[in-house]
Amino acid sequence: MKKIVCLLLSVLSFWSLFSLTVFAENDEDDSGAVQLLSVFGDSISTGFGLEDFDASDNSKAKNSFPNLLAKHYGLQFNESYFNDSRTGATSGQVLSDIKNADKERLKKSDMIIISVGANDIMSILEQTVFTAYSDSKSIFEQYGITIDFSSLKSIENTILAVWNDPSKKAVIDKIIAECTNEKCLNQYKDAVLKYLDNMKEMISYLREIGSEAELYFITPYNPTAAIPGNVLSDTLQKTLVDLKDGAVGISESQEFGYGVTVIDLLTDFQDRYYEMTQIASFDIHPTISGHRYIADKLIQTHVMNMQQREIELNQQRHRTAPYNNTIVYVIFVFACAAVIAILFHVFFTIRKGK
Repeated sequence: MKKIVCLLLSVLSFWSLFSLTVFAENDEDDSGAVQLLSVFGDSISTGFGLEDFDASDNSKAKNSFPNLLAKHYGLQFNESYFNDSRTGATSGQVLSDIKNADKERLKKSDMIIISVGANDIMSILEQTVFTAYSDSKSIFEQYGITIDFSSLKSIENTILAVWNDPSKKAVIDKIIAECTNEKCLNQYKDAVLKYLDNMKEMISYLREIGSEAELYFITPYNPTAAIPGNVLSDTLQKTLVDLKDGAVGISESQEFGYGVTVIDLLTDFQDRYYEMTQIASFDIHPTISGHRYIADKLIQTHVMNMQQREIELNQQRHRTAPYNNTIVYVIFVFACAAVIAILFHVFFTIRKGK
């Protein structure tokens, strides 16, 4: 009788331990934790415009969204968190930065963030304004306007300050005329197409080297929408909508979209530019509130993406390789049969003994 009880317990113990082992293998963490973070981009991801910004050290602007993310995930700068962003970078330059980055680090990154696109458009505006300034310098000087073209901040501040001053209508009209002529409109279109090509190449390169990181592209926004509208503001809005829609289309495509998410600041910041950007001070860069919003949006989106990824992986397991579950079910059937057989044996043994 003792042998029978021991056999019964052995069968049940084996079944329990095997089941726990198999199911534990399928119980993966979906918390969205990040152990290695890589960031590439322009002035937005460097923290440009924040009080503690340092062009030589991207870790200094503690309230920039990359540094807020690093703090949230408990990552250390240049150890488990790398920020290769640089002020003024275009999508072509960021593509080069990605290709020049350490491949092993990119392969091991859990999350790669790319904040770029604004300078693809801004570079056209700056060149156009430079042309307008050079051709009509007397008009600008008449209104006491000088532009330091060696400083990005100076260019932006001067243009926005003029734009917001109705008394300088002649200058505004000159800038708008130059920035919305047919040549300039075609340049905007070409810049959008080039950005989208570069985005595809970034994704392709990262996948080719074996990176399985979740990729996040942050779209440019249009703070000039906070200033009384004109033809140039409307043109910029349309251009950035085309860029955003193209990026979303890539993220949803079968060829490039898996593991790629677009963070749409053009929509999220709409009607909130005085809160999210420094446009009130004639600076287009995010405020601390803007950076916190971006960081929170990335954290929330990453958690949802990881949960969705786990759902998809589980569905794929059941569709293409239900091997573990099959083993569990087969052993469960045999274990039940063995238990039933043992119970019958015990029952009849007891009856015969009587």
